[in-house]
Amino acid sequence: RQPEIAHGSLMRDAKLYKTLAMVHMARRILPVISLPQDLPGVLMACAGFLITILATIQLGMVRTYFGSELGFVKPKWIDGFPYNAIPHPMIVGQLLGWGSVLYWFAVREERLTTETITLIGAHMSCYALHMVQEMATSSY
Repeated sequence: RQPEIAHGSLMRDAKLYKTLAMVHMARRILPVISLPQDLPGVLMACAGFLITILATIQLGMVRTYFGSELGFVKPKWIDGFPYNAIPHPMIVGQLLGWGSVLYWFAVREERLTTETITLIGAHMSCYALHMVQEMATSSY
């Protein structure tokens, strides 16, 4: 492949920046959680993020980070859960998780700052845009 792609660095950097983003969001959201009354909201968010984790497990790390698209592994049809039940489960899981946070902590009760709501909205917009891009350029 020309130009050469440092796939290991891509995976490392993507995991690093995702971790930093999640830690940043956790630092903004965790202080407003009050258990047990917020347990339903927390469980809804965890359900969404769990879908993403299960999708990552099905794909494996190399395919999760565009290994197939970049030619590092052969394309392979994934038919295990959640791919057999949810279209674009990584993105849908993130949208469900963050949407649950917004609903529970911003719509139902106004406990998130405007900045936090904006960050979550931007995060969700990027995921939605990526999903539209995947759907528009899909090979199946």
